[in-house]
Amino acid sequence: MNIENDYVLKKYIENVQFTTAAKKSNKQLQRDYTKYRNNSRAFTQDTLVKKLINKQNIREAAKTLGLFRRGTLVFNDEDDTSILFDFILHNWYVGEKNAINSFYDKNNEFLSEVNKLILNAMNQSLYRVLVITETLPHSGIIVYDILHLEKLLLIDNALAKDASVGVLLSTNTLHFGDYVTTTGAGLVVNRSVDEIWSMIEKLRKKAGNKWRSFNDIPTKFRTKFVSTVIKKGLRNKTSKLDEKMFN
Repeated sequence: MNIENDYVLKKYIENVQFTTAAKKSNKQLQRDYTKYRNNSRAFTQDTLVKKLINKQNIREAAKTLGLFRRGTLVFNDEDDTSILFDFILHNWYVGEKNAINSFYDKNNEFLSEVNKLILNAMNQSLYRVLVITETLPHSGIIVYDILHLEKLLLIDNALAKDASVGVLLSTNTLHFGDYVTTTGAGLVVNRSVDEIWSMIEKLRKKAGNKWRSFNDIPTKFRTKFVSTVIKKGLRNKTSKLDEKMFN
């Protein structure tokens, strides 16, 4: 399947109503985004990574994502480190809770108002598989979530720089009412689009009609699905790097 040239999918997406309902201009949304992104980056690096990520969960998660080989962590580039840490924080569960959920339960009331808002969004983060359908000014991107069948306004400075219609992105997202944004660690997975479609169909059959959100699914299925998609994306990235090296 070629997402960029799929006429049926394009026409379907055009008729889907937005899940996000922005009442502000793109410029105003950009200001809000910049404030939350800067605080979120600092909060994640200075607090969450230091307190929640350790040698044990790095090793276990890296093995799950295929980044631990012969006793050594193996990364293609710096982005792989961000993907691994993001996976540990949002998609690696102990029982029914991930690291963010557990931290939220114990620490939310002691944080500043801005960090409370950010942690609340992180506590409800949602994994999505997004198709970029349109780019807008001020880092705005229209995306369609093929996992939840939702049309969304996404704002992300880094992503917007290289965003092009038809890109398929695996990422965790934070919802700030008027828009969603990534947690900062997205992975392009276009080369695996047919396999991902098949995985989503199987997941829907297994979850049944009760499934409204990916977060409604048992945690073991969530981790399995996300890790499989990420592994495919990382392998494709490795093969792409090999092609560049030897051609």
